[in-house]
Amino acid sequence: MSPTHVAAPATSLKQHQLYASIDSAALRVAVTLPFPAPGHAGLGVRLWWRGSPVTAREVAIGFSRPLQRGMRMQVMKRNGDAYRADVAIRGTGIWEALLRIRAAPHQPRPATVAFLLRVWSATSADLYPLFAPVNGWRSSVSMPFGPYAAQVRVAVGAYGASRFRIQLRAMGTHPTYPPRLRLELTMLDMAMGRTDIAARPAQRGVYTAPAFLSMAGIWGVALQTGGAHAAAALVIGLPQG
Repeated sequence: MSPTHVAAPATSLKQHQLYASIDSAALRVAVTLPFPAPGHAGLGVRLWWRGSPVTAREVAIGFSRPLQRGMRMQVMKRNGDAYRADVAIRGTGIWEALLRIRAAPHQPRPATVAFLLRVWSATSADLYPLFAPVNGWRSSVSMPFGPYAAQVRVAVGAYGASRFRIQLRAMGTHPTYPPRLRLELTMLDMAMGRTDIAARPAQRGVYTAPAFLSMAGIWGVALQTGGAHAAAALVIGLPQG
């Protein structure tokens, strides 16, 4: 697994790019998280429509612990074509975060982007795109994957028997699709080893794979083929009050 890793100083920052809507790969959201001082992070968000920067009427961010009900949303401050919010980092751990984007171009309804924030220290954290079928969130995620946009869906059965569906949308013309994809499953909140699964084509650009998710918790889902790699987080469990 190799999620986007961000750490102080800001000059070493890497940028994580997510899609604001699983229904439109044309609207992209880039999330950055530099640490200007220990314990303080400056969350930054930028929007693009078909490669050009755009703005929305409002961008808000909310945080909660995994599987907790409810989330307080904070409106981010706009600075040019960027949106920013100060985030206090109190201790280590894992949080779910939700971006809510209102009145973005070509998006008549509010768009949401979920991600998981894993804090290692006062100056270091990992970001994952997140699909979590709790709190009304979607059980799918869309993310950059080499020359494609990969939309990954999962159906989780009552006893852990699950099925992944991956749809690749080519960014260029005359696309070619790989004969198979590889899924890597790991637990992010405990040491449980790694499971490798082959995802095989069901139709052009669409792949499926059975999986067994043995327990509730926070799973890392990595997608690979050739030189392309993408990683996301999947939260499984019942919401807690």
